[in-house]
Amino acid sequence: MMKSQDILTLLHNHSAINAEEEVYRQQTYQFVTEHPQNFLQENPQAHLTASSWIVNPERTHALLIFHRKLNKWLQVGGHVENTDESLQTAALREAYEETGLANIKLVSPTLFDIDVHLIPARHQTPAHYHHDFRFLLEAEQTNISHIPTEVVDLQWFELKNISHHYLARMVQKIIALHH
Repeated sequence: MMKSQDILTLLHNHSAINAEEEVYRQQTYQFVTEHPQNFLQENPQAHLTASSWIVNPERTHALLIFHRKLNKWLQVGGHVENTDESLQTAALREAYEETGLANIKLVSPTLFDIDVHLIPARHQTPAHYHHDFRFLLEAEQTNISHIPTEVVDLQWFELKNISHHYLARMVQKIIALHH
């Protein structure tokens, strides 16, 4: 089980790239501080998620999934489970589950990006916030031969062709790292 102190340390050591991300970092720090034992999915108002920004070794492409429930292209990720030892292991678990790729590796244990976003109400689940911890992962850019059942589609996109505003900050960070 994760310790809230480990999560707070990740947030404390993260340098936001802009004012928006800094607000998310501060909001998440406050949330984890105020809910030290109640930050997982059981909390109906908000909880932590772990995502992966998966890039190829050349840093020219990112692997995205088409999210079934939200009906849009997103980075790989999902809910943190009670059995996850860390946010990094949660991000890796989700990456394996959602891509089926075996050659994924964590580039760094540090936080790559932090985001807070509202998830709309659906069926019996009320609207709630995700405090999304995003980690940088790398995988060989291979043809996708098998798409896991929980994913509608899975594709490599050239960074220059990713125009979705909600992914722009991560694209900007990769371009800055690569130059």
